[in-house]
Amino acid sequence: METHSAPGAAREKLENQLKDLDAQLVRERLETAQLNFAQAEKEMSQAQRAQGEWDNKIQQREKDEGKLTALLRQLEIQKSAIADLTKQWAVARLANVLLDYTRERFEQERQPAVIKRAGELMRDVTAGRYQSVFATKGLNAVELNEGELGRKPLSHWSRGTREQFYLALRLAFIEDYCSQEHLEPLPVVMDDVLVHADGYHRLEAAGAMIAAFAEKYQVLYFTCRPGDAKVLSQAAPAAHRLRLERGKIITA
Repeated sequence: METHSAPGAAREKLENQLKDLDAQLVRERLETAQLNFAQAEKEMSQAQRAQGEWDNKIQQREKDEGKLTALLRQLEIQKSAIADLTKQWAVARLANVLLDYTRERFEQERQPAVIKRAGELMRDVTAGRYQSVFATKGLNAVELNEGELGRKPLSHWSRGTREQFYLALRLAFIEDYCSQEHLEPLPVVMDDVLVHADGYHRLEAAGAMIAAFAEKYQVLYFTCRPGDAKVLSQAAPAAHRLRLERGKIITA
């Protein structure tokens, strides 16, 4: 077997080919080869960058799919929460409608008697200054009858007058409610409802009103004011009085 480095026809053929080559032609072919190589490298680099971009897009798409799955799961949770809230709203709305209906019936059927009784109690507490109560437009527009002085709208009442009227209205409502047959009166709990009673006379009169009410109904009155306790004890001497002292309840 002949090689290019050994004597023979093959070597001679190669040497003849080299002799026939022009130096300029070799340079041109070399430059062409170099340009082709550079272009190939450029295209390969572009292909690599494109592949990297696609890899990033694929990874981002996978991340987006994960986020989408989480969002869909959260959406289902929110839908379930909305369904629960809708049920709660429906119950609350129905309760509100029923309460409005009950209030309207009370205002039409029972309120006149309750308002009249509350006016009588306010007359006693204020020693006749307020002779009666007007509530022709409902309890949000109550007026006190001052006789010759006219009517005093709710916006002009003092805090003490407001609280005394609320107490009178509460007692009147309880009396009216318990007047119905087959109803057993429940204990009435009061917690310092006389704090803002205006003047000693009204405090004493309010104490007498509560004492009179307690003759028919069980009243539990809580106070941290010794003066109020004294007034109530004088108005209702037979009442059972307890005092909380150092965490212990003792008979006063």
